[in-house]
Amino acid sequence: MTKHRPISLRAIGILGGMSDQATAEYYRLINHAVNQRLGGWDIAETVIVGVNFGNIQHFIANQLWPQAGAYLSAKAQAAERAGADLLICASNTLHCVANKFTENLEIPFLHIADPTGEAIRRAGLKKVALLGTRPTALLAGLLLEQTQPASLSPKRSRSTPLEPNHLRRASPRRYSARVQSLLSRGL
Repeated sequence: MTKHRPISLRAIGILGGMSDQATAEYYRLINHAVNQRLGGWDIAETVIVGVNFGNIQHFIANQLWPQAGAYLSAKAQAAERAGADLLICASNTLHCVANKFTENLEIPFLHIADPTGEAIRRAGLKKVALLGTRPTALLAGLLLEQTQPASLSPKRSRSTPLEPNHLRRASPRRYSARVQSLLSRGL
């Protein structure tokens, strides 16, 4: 535990609100990791900029990707102005417009494809599966760039509608069945 106070930490910007569950989980995991490292009462210094999930759902349902990128760009810049030293996005799906919402930032953005690709490479995996909403499959190309020589082949699946404030009760069963199907086919 550090005896000199206040200690200086870099602020992590969280672009959240695409789902309050995801935002809360990112916040919890970040704080847990920082506390594990620093001990005592220490947690991360964060800037959370939430977005209106209704807007996000409208953009995704209507495939309005440029508008989603522009909307998130304003929110990302707000996180930077509020003091974030690094930005993350608490939505797998919206990483597909990260190039748009980060283009005017001076702070770094941690894209989900970078650590995921690195973990796949480090593990020596040759095949991986990407589960998520249909738009999340757009990330497959980004992951493919990060995972060479591993292969990633997105499979079309039925789209699960986005729902506010809760996961569908059937979702865990469906994902578990999908994983079992992939495993039985050698993935």
